Amino acid sequence: MKTLKLSKTIFWDVKYEDLDEEKHARFIIERAFERGGTNDLFTVMKYYGSEKIKNEVLASRWLQDSTINLLCLLYNLTPPQFRCYELKQSNLVLYPS
Repeated sequence: MKTLKLSKTIFWDVKYEDLDEEKHARFIIERAFERGGTNDLFTVMKYYGSEKIKNEVLASRWLQDSTINLLCLLYNLTPPQFRCYELKQSNLVLYPS
Protein backbone atom coordinates (compact mmCIF):
# COMPACT_ATOMS: atom_id res chain seq x y z
CA MET A 1 0.00 0.00 0.00
CA LYS A 2 1.25 3.40 -0.87
CA THR A 3 -0.68 5.89 1.28
CA LEU A 4 -2.58 3.94 3.96
CA LYS A 5 -0.52 3.12 7.01
CA LEU A 6 -2.24 0.19 8.72
CA SER A 7 -1.03 -2.54 11.04
CA LYS A 8 0.71 -5.12 8.93
CA THR A 9 -0.34 -7.84 11.35
CA ILE A 10 -3.97 -7.65 10.20
CA PHE A 11 -2.75 -8.63 6.72
CA TRP A 12 -0.69 -11.61 7.87
CA ASP A 13 -1.79 -13.82 4.98
CA VAL A 14 -1.13 -11.47 2.06
CA LYS A 15 1.81 -9.42 0.84
CA TYR A 16 1.07 -6.01 2.38
CA GLU A 17 3.08 -4.08 -0.19
CA ASP A 18 1.03 -5.53 -3.07
CA LEU A 19 -2.31 -4.27 -1.77
CA ASP A 20 -3.85 -1.48 -3.82
CA GLU A 21 -6.03 0.95 -1.85
CA GLU A 22 -8.67 1.22 -4.57
CA LYS A 23 -8.57 -2.23 -6.14
CA HIS A 24 -8.65 -4.01 -2.77
CA ALA A 25 -10.82 -1.50 -0.88
CA ARG A 26 -13.38 -4.02 0.35
CA PHE A 27 -10.71 -6.40 1.60
CA ILE A 28 -8.85 -3.60 3.40
CA ILE A 29 -12.02 -2.18 4.99
CA GLU A 30 -13.18 -5.63 6.12
CA ARG A 31 -9.80 -6.43 7.67
CA ALA A 32 -9.57 -3.10 9.45
CA PHE A 33 -13.01 -3.53 11.02
CA GLU A 34 -12.58 -7.24 11.75
CA ARG A 35 -9.00 -7.36 13.02
CA GLY A 36 -7.68 -3.83 13.32
CA GLY A 37 -7.17 -1.61 16.29
CA THR A 38 -8.60 1.83 16.91
CA ASN A 39 -5.90 3.53 14.82
CA ASP A 40 -6.63 1.22 11.88
CA LEU A 41 -10.35 2.00 12.08
CA PHE A 42 -9.80 5.76 12.18
CA THR A 43 -7.30 5.59 9.31
CA VAL A 44 -9.67 3.60 7.09
CA MET A 45 -12.65 5.79 8.00
CA LYS A 46 -10.72 8.95 7.16
CA TYR A 47 -9.28 7.58 3.91
CA TYR A 48 -12.40 5.99 2.41
CA GLY A 49 -15.21 8.07 3.91
CA SER A 50 -18.68 7.02 5.03
CA GLU A 51 -20.29 6.28 1.68
CA LYS A 52 -17.48 4.08 0.36
CA ILE A 53 -17.31 2.14 3.64
CA LYS A 54 -21.08 1.64 3.74
CA ASN A 55 -21.17 0.42 0.13
CA GLU A 56 -18.31 -2.01 0.66
CA VAL A 57 -19.45 -3.51 3.98
CA LEU A 58 -23.04 -3.91 2.81
CA ALA A 59 -21.72 -5.99 -0.10
CA SER A 60 -19.35 -8.10 2.04
CA ARG A 61 -19.82 -11.84 1.96
CA TRP A 62 -18.78 -12.38 5.58
CA LEU A 63 -18.48 -10.23 8.71
CA GLN A 64 -18.66 -11.16 12.36
CA ASP A 65 -21.87 -10.28 14.18
CA SER A 66 -19.97 -7.89 16.45
CA THR A 67 -18.58 -6.08 13.40
CA ILE A 68 -22.04 -5.82 11.86
CA ASN A 69 -23.33 -4.34 15.12
CA LEU A 70 -20.52 -1.78 15.23
CA LEU A 71 -21.13 -0.78 11.61
CA CYS A 72 -24.86 -0.44 12.32
CA LEU A 73 -24.11 1.97 15.15
CA LEU A 74 -21.55 3.98 13.20
CA TYR A 75 -23.48 4.28 9.94
CA ASN A 76 -27.14 4.03 11.00
CA LEU A 77 -27.67 0.66 9.30
CA THR A 78 -29.65 -2.44 10.22
CA PRO A 79 -28.36 -6.03 10.07
CA PRO A 80 -30.78 -7.16 7.32
CA GLN A 81 -29.23 -4.57 4.99
CA PHE A 82 -25.95 -6.55 4.97
CA ARG A 83 -25.46 -9.16 2.29
CA CYS A 84 -23.52 -11.31 4.74
CA TYR A 85 -26.38 -11.19 7.26
CA GLU A 86 -28.77 -12.53 4.64
CA LEU A 87 -26.25 -15.24 3.65
CA LYS A 88 -25.89 -16.30 7.29
CA GLN A 89 -29.65 -16.58 7.66
CA SER A 90 -29.91 -18.81 4.60
CA ASN A 91 -27.11 -21.09 5.86
CA LEU A 92 -28.58 -21.93 9.25
CA VAL A 93 -28.15 -25.53 10.29
CA LEU A 94 -31.25 -26.92 11.89
CA TYR A 95 -30.91 -29.82 14.27
CA PRO A 96 -33.81 -32.10 15.03
CA SER A 97 -34.99 -31.83 18.60
